[in-house]
Amino acid sequence: MDRRVEYKHNQVALLDPELAEEANYQEIITFLNQSRISVSLSANPHISLQYIQKFWETAQQDTDFEPHVIRATVNNQDIAISAQDIRTALALGGENADPIGLPNTLIMGCFQRMGYRGRPNDSQARKGGLVG
Repeated sequence: MDRRVEYKHNQVALLDPELAEEANYQEIITFLNQSRISVSLSANPHISLQYIQKFWETAQQDTDFEPHVIRATVNNQDIAISAQDIRTALALGGENADPIGLPNTLIMGCFQRMGYRGRPNDSQARKGGLVG
């Protein structure tokens, strides 16, 4: 698995509806600010790129006990991160028993209501009216 850190990823979102440049996006900014993912979109922690790389170089999934964790070693310190740790750090709420995925039929139903066409198990969904 390729675990290179890309600088284009993990960008912080500026969710300030008062900025003049953001006037066209006020509704979506308001929605995102009120959503449970607002902290994860706008938090700007100062984390060393070297620490991130070391974490992913040594990361392994540990499913021997509950809760399952990702274990890694950074600067000779053992680290264990669970789904609950991530929910807490990003202020996502939720519990261990909450679903982490959605049924394919539900996802495809939403896509179809938005105008996409295709079978639920199809690897490609195409917007209605487009050829391709």
